[in-house]
Amino acid sequence: MKPTLASNTPKDGKPLRILLECSNTLISGANTGIQRVARNLAREGIIVAEDLGLICEPVLIMHGRLRMANNWLSQMESDAAIKSQEKPKKHSNLEASPKPKSTFQRLFSLLNPANFRRVATRELRTLKSPRLNLISGDVLVLTDVWWLDDHLKLQQKAIRQGATTGIIVYDLLPIRHPEFFNPAFDHQFQTFLDHYIQTCQFMLTISETVALDLRSYVLERFGEETVKALHIEPFRLGSDLDLVSEKQTVSADVQAFFTQAGQPPPYLTVGTVEPRKNHKYLLDAFELVWSHCPNTRLCIVGRPGWLNEDVIQRIRRHPRLGKQLIWFSNAEDYDLKFCYEHAKALVFTSHAEGFGLPLIEGLRYHLPVFASDIPVHRETGGPYCSYVDLANPEDLARMIIDEAKTGVFPTVKPWRNDQLVDWNSSAREFLRKCRNAAELTCTQSAPPHMNP
Repeated sequence: MKPTLASNTPKDGKPLRILLECSNTLISGANTGIQRVARNLAREGIIVAEDLGLICEPVLIMHGRLRMANNWLSQMESDAAIKSQEKPKKHSNLEASPKPKSTFQRLFSLLNPANFRRVATRELRTLKSPRLNLISGDVLVLTDVWWLDDHLKLQQKAIRQGATTGIIVYDLLPIRHPEFFNPAFDHQFQTFLDHYIQTCQFMLTISETVALDLRSYVLERFGEETVKALHIEPFRLGSDLDLVSEKQTVSADVQAFFTQAGQPPPYLTVGTVEPRKNHKYLLDAFELVWSHCPNTRLCIVGRPGWLNEDVIQRIRRHPRLGKQLIWFSNAEDYDLKFCYEHAKALVFTSHAEGFGLPLIEGLRYHLPVFASDIPVHRETGGPYCSYVDLANPEDLARMIIDEAKTGVFPTVKPWRNDQLVDWNSSAREFLRKCRNAAELTCTQSAPPHMNP
């Protein structure tokens, strides 16, 4: 059986409607890489859609029903504004990956007034969100976490209704680098990706590196016919921190560390503390640096991730913690902006990435950037970064020690801010490519439908 391709000729003179599914971002309020992309595409997509002759609707799925999500998006921004005026929080919480809670523990947690209010607010907001019916000619794009049953069912329903469907592929890391993830997740991710490859009309990626990898994977798994039938194309990401306003107050401990009298500005690394981000390499390199330049400082910004207990314990027990080493585990955008503005340089030594937003954010704030020498960083950072050998922590340590002695960073091509893409431009390019992909695939045969 093959999915029905939608006719994208607007009916009754109405513009093409593109639905951006972003449930996880809006419900969780999280702000790591995927959520930052989904949120900004949804918000800016509403703004730029009219210029493109389109309608852009952020949507979410709750209790198996598709709902309009505009009020969730506006409430998220309102919550961020309110939060910014609260007393700045401390960043003393250093903890490893939380253990999964049992059903009883989750139910018991509702007795906590704050948790109860959170759940009640979510349900009330859901009731106030108008339901939305998929119709023939719609374009549904899963912009968020698409490896869950609800999202698969939504995509299948969209196909039955005659809609065109697509997803954003952020990376293939659970397949290419399973050692950095839970084995159960690796299998789940691949199962869902294989389904979408065979049923979606298009896939947009966040870099050309991911697009090339995805085409290669599709060829490996399903052959040349499927590669030709599936439209795969990258789009550019923005680099501006969107949850920032002039009224926000930076946390006192962030300010204190970055503006400590008589101390040099710290090096900065940004990213969830999990194995792929390679904090072990970073700490190994800085141990070498500290043996020669004991006053050099390092700031880690990122929430606790998974499979990270050894790194957490290493940071927690480090003799330089609170002096030359600090970890801010729950920084908001206004804290992060302050870090970028006052750091000496950005160090971004991931094993693998789909794009690497911190790299381009660091360049935006005119920081020298030390990045791992991997293809996607070469694509993103080009000649504007210094690249380090991941097999050799001494490579990074040497560059930092040389700067401490000479005051000079490795020579790279100067960065110009006119090279930057903001989220408005990113959303415009994204919607244009969604429209073009939907129109192109209407003239092609669809890949065979796979029953999950």
